[in-house]
Amino acid sequence: MDAPPSATPHITVERMGPQVRGVVADVVPHPVNHVLNDIIMCYSAFPEWFPYQTGARFVTDIVDESAVIYGEITLPWPIGRRDFEARITGQVEAHPSGSVYRLDFQHVKGSGNIAMMEGSWRVQALGEAETLVHYDATIDFDTWVPAFLLARGTEQFLPKITGNMTDRGSACANPQAGVPRL
Repeated sequence: MDAPPSATPHITVERMGPQVRGVVADVVPHPVNHVLNDIIMCYSAFPEWFPYQTGARFVTDIVDESAVIYGEITLPWPIGRRDFEARITGQVEAHPSGSVYRLDFQHVKGSGNIAMMEGSWRVQALGEAETLVHYDATIDFDTWVPAFLLARGTEQFLPKITGNMTDRGSACANPQAGVPRL
């Protein structure tokens, strides 16, 4: 993984039939262990900072770096409320510039009211106080959404992920600080 070249997040949005893929890469000003343990792996807290997430819990315990999670999102028309179960699997990848911690997620077929969802979180330390975060997700909401609306919504949604991660990390370090949402 390489750091984004500027102070703004690197964002990619791609439409593939009924699916949309969104990617954001950004530097978060918190140590890698804080980003992993207090933000990403604290899944029950996702509704506090992850855009549009209204419900989150572990369905199973983490065993052998894998677990099943339940998530609920509420988006504007025409998507509305969607829920899902996903299997998450963690691993560490060797990389020339240091270890990359990867958390993959895959929709549990037949669960919830989405057709498909898959992706990953990848995080890598950039020194002691910064972490490169890369979020890549592909989803099929199983409903008709105009292409322009899906693209615009995804482009507005993605930068909020790493921005809210920064705020969530600060709130964990300073409980008096608030965590903004959408």
